[in-house]
Amino acid sequence: MATQRRHLKIGFINPGSLGTNHEELIVAVERHCIDILAMNETWLRPGEEGRAPNISGYSLRHIPRPREVRERGGGVGFYIKHGLPASTLKHPYSPIVEQMWLFVLRDVEKAEKNQAGTRLGSIKHNVKDGGGFVDNAEAVEK
Repeated sequence: MATQRRHLKIGFINPGSLGTNHEELIVAVERHCIDILAMNETWLRPGEEGRAPNISGYSLRHIPRPREVRERGGGVGFYIKHGLPASTLKHPYSPIVEQMWLFVLRDVEKAEKNQAGTRLGSIKHNVKDGGGFVDNAEAVEK
């Protein structure tokens, strides 16, 4: 029997740092039984994954703020429920648009035939730096 998903429960949060207030984030994810939590402003730098909360039953995928951006903050990512067939999509690099994209399959057994699924992105546009948002969003792997 195929594993068919009728809908995804998706949440979004701007935690203002995954390094603090872990209890509130964990309770929110567990209370609402979400499949995917999209995030902006993770404030994680490369190698700092250990600062993020470990949410039972979920995996963290994230992209830290580019090194050339000196201000604190930034970073985008997702907490993804274990067992959810989600892959990370490629996208063009831009220092003014922090982004991460997922492709979530709807029907695991039909995945090889038709790739029916949903694309989901977490995008943070660094407003100070101006344009580029639409160009980058349109260039995500199809």
